[in-house]
Formats: sequence, C-alpha cells, structure tokens
Amino acid sequence: MTGMERNSDVVEMCSYAPLFVNPGWQSWNPNAIVFDSAHAYGTPSYHVQALFGNNKPDVILPVEMQSMEEPLSPISGSIGLGSYSTQVEYKDIKVTGSKGEILFNSKGMKTLEGWKKNRGAWAVSDGVIKQVSNDTPTCILLGDKAWNNYTLTLKARKDSGAEGFQILFDTKNTESPNMWNIGGWQNTKNSVEWDPVTEYKQCSVEAGRWYDVKIEVSDKAVKCYLDGQLLHDVARPTGRQVLHTVAGYKQDTKEVIVKVVNGTPTPRTGTVTLAGSKSFVSGKAIVLANSDPDAENTFAEPQKVAPKEEKLEKVSDNKVERTFPANSVTVLRLQEKK
Repeated sequence: MTGMERNSDVVEMCSYAPLFVNPGWQSWNPNAIVFDSAHAYGTPSYHVQALFGNNKPDVILPVEMQSMEEPLSPISGSIGLGSYSTQVEYKDIKVTGSKGEILFNSKGMKTLEGWKKNRGAWAVSDGVIKQVSNDTPTCILLGDKAWNNYTLTLKARKDSGAEGFQILFDTKNTESPNMWNIGGWQNTKNSVEWDPVTEYKQCSVEAGRWYDVKIEVSDKAVKCYLDGQLLHDVARPTGRQVLHTVAGYKQDTKEVIVKVVNGTPTPRTGTVTLAGSKSFVSGKAIVLANSDPDAENTFAEPQKVAPKEEKLEKVSDNKVERTFPANSVTVLRLQEKK
C-alpha cells in the first residue's frame, strides 16, 4: 500500500474485498468488518485500510528512510507440486544435487509416503502423481528443508480446470511456498514467486499435453525452463528493506504525513529525512501494532489490534528518528513551522 500511494500518479484507485462477513458464513479470513445481529468490529486489515484512507496527503513528497537491510535466509528448501482450481498430473520427477547425486527419483513410486500434503485430492497411479480436485490452492512437499543447489526436472500435464500447474522450490512450509506458477491468472501468464521477488511472463498451457519442466536452484538465482526453453532467470537480492515508507503533504493543515510499515517480527529503528521540508514544531504518531503476527480482534476483544495515538515529544528540523514496533503500521503527522 505504501507503493500504491507513492505511485498515485498512475494508481488512481484501489479497493478491498471481502468487506463484510457474518461468522456463521465465513469461508476465508481477510474480511474487513465482522458483524452479527447485535455487534460489529473491524479486523486488523480494516484498521490498516482506515489508517491509509484517513491520513491521505494531497501531494507526495520524496522521503529517505535510513534503516538496516535484513539478510535473507539461505536459499534452501523442499520441492513440491501444486495446482489452483485445476486437475493436474506429474511424472518422471527427479532432484539432482550440485555434484550429480540423485536426491529423489519418482521412478517406481507407488505411494505418497514421505510427501507432506496440504489440501487437494492427491494420489499415485502407475508412477503418475495426480491431483483431481478443484481446491484452491493445493500442494504437496517433499525433501529436506536444507536442500540447496539442486536441479528439479519433471513432466507436468493439465487435465482440466481454470489454470496450469505450480512447481514449488526452496520452500520451508506449505503456507508460504516459493514456486514457479505456470499458466496462472486464468491460464494467461507464468510467474516466479520467490520471496521477495516476483517475475511475470505471458504464457498459457494446453490441456492434455505433457510439458518438460526444469528448475535450477543455486545460491543466488533460479532458472526456469519449459520444454527446454529458458523462460526465467531470476537473481535474488542478499537482503530486504525492513521498513517501507511513503510521505506526503496535507495542504489545509500544513502537515507532513509519513507512513512507515514494519512487517518484520522485530522492532526496527529508522530515521525519516524529508529534504526540503521546514522544521517541525509538533507531531503525533498513530500506531497499529501487535507482537503476535496472528493476533485477531473478536467480539470479546474488538480492540485487541487497534490504532493508538501518542504525542511526539522530540520533533525538530526535518528528521524524525523512531523505533517502529514489530508487525506495525505507523502514521506520523508532523506540523510544520509557519
């Protein structure tokens, strides 16, 4: 959302869905407002949307955030197979290590013993792994989380459904997999979804056709081949920016508004510098935070995760140094000298 606001010259509007949910009819989690016949409360997602909407500047300002990068974890993890509202088949699966050693070979495979399943109807028949449900998404994982510098090869076929197939790599768990999504977005494009990088290319897959898939995972990059053609060569950065920010100016109140997001589980200290801005005489911070990233509001505790306002005690020049809590969104409203 900081990126959308920072690029509001091209992003004219955004929307959030689903908006309302009654717990008796809840089918997924990212609803904004929960209600029953007598009560209602906003979820953390609602409060994030409200913070951005209620603290909207008139113009965007350049802002510099001085904070440390967080090193990314080493490139290592299991391989896996997946699908999204699609029936798929996989066969001839082989994982080869950097020295040519065979880490896995599906030849002669009769069961899914050793695979970790997460949704879907998976089975093995004549050495072919099949997923026959319409679940969204499905996946199964195999291998040591310490696997690195390996090559994964397999054959994949779409039988029917809305999309193509998903090949997982460098994955630690089924909830946040890294993958090559082939024929995603209603069978219109491929994507390498490799935290924190995503690369897209236009592509679709044909039902009933076997495709040769190869993924080469190294210390610094991943290469993805379809039918022998290199489609993606994606380098991974060594670290990620831990604080994300956007700044703007509210003309009627003569305030500089700075939003800072810390999506990490650790408090982070950063200095916000607004070059060209006047000195500040006062300010306040509106903070939405919880040390538990899975914390949710409930009818019993509707304000468990809710914004809190505080006065900024030290405001001067055009810099603000502050520690931003773990899992937080902070809005700074800084009053300029007249």
